Amino acid sequence: MKPIGPVPAGQRGIQVRVEYGSPWASNSGIGVELLWDVKQVLLDGVPLKITNPNRFVNYWIAYCDGPLKPGDHELKIDVECAYADNKLVNFHNAGLLKIGQWPKAIKRWSTTVTAPVKVSAPTGE
Repeated sequence: MKPIGPVPAGQRGIQVRVEYGSPWASNSGIGVELLWDVKQVLLDGVPLKITNPNRFVNYWIAYCDGPLKPGDHELKIDVECAYADNKLVNFHNAGLLKIGQWPKAIKRWSTTVTAPVKVSAPTGE
């Protein structure tokens, strides 16, 4: 996950970018394709509304709406991952597949990425 810079007070949400895997993984010669998707984004344990998500093979970017109160917070992103036989996955479409569209997995797991987020206090407080 790319670091998140300080968030100005009054902002209604944050842009989140997650990088996972490699765009060259299909050329590894081992016969598997890494599939992954973001399941949810939480701020201090509270789910944020994900809007305008965009995907490619190795990154995901979206705007996440939520109440951003001044102070230090923890952003948590839950990611579902799998390895699938690359004969069952079109490399160019792999990054666009939602979890329910994945072929049978060779191995499947979940992981969580966390990052600190600091929201500045409004000026004059």
